[in-house]
Amino acid sequence: MSKRKSTETKFPIGKIIRSCRLARGLSQGDLREGIHPVVLSRIENGEDIPSLGTLAKLADIMRMHIADFFAGTETAEDLRSALDGAELTGDEFRLLYEMKRLASGLSKEDKVFVLGMVRHAAAHS
Repeated sequence: MSKRKSTETKFPIGKIIRSCRLARGLSQGDLREGIHPVVLSRIENGEDIPSLGTLAKLADIMRMHIADFFAGTETAEDLRSALDGAELTGDEFRLLYEMKRLASGLSKEDKVFVLGMVRHAAAHS
């Protein structure tokens, strides 16, 4: 569990986790074997950011993939189609190139997590 807190910003991943949990008809107590209900409440209320390990536990208990917590997760084919004919600035091209280079050593779950964090940063910039 991350100890990062913010009094100004609520973390949107909590709303997604709550939505997934409720869609499966689960209470916070139903997930207590993977995460303490108080901790889950803090995450769902946007007061804390879950670690990748916590997200993995929640996904496992809810019988879903960790990528499901991140809206808009596209397949490689979707991304290729979206970039086909796209005009990128030099800065955008360098950013994508560097991200591709660095991402080659990451697990699929870590890639999804990084993408979620980038989306979060973009939404709040």
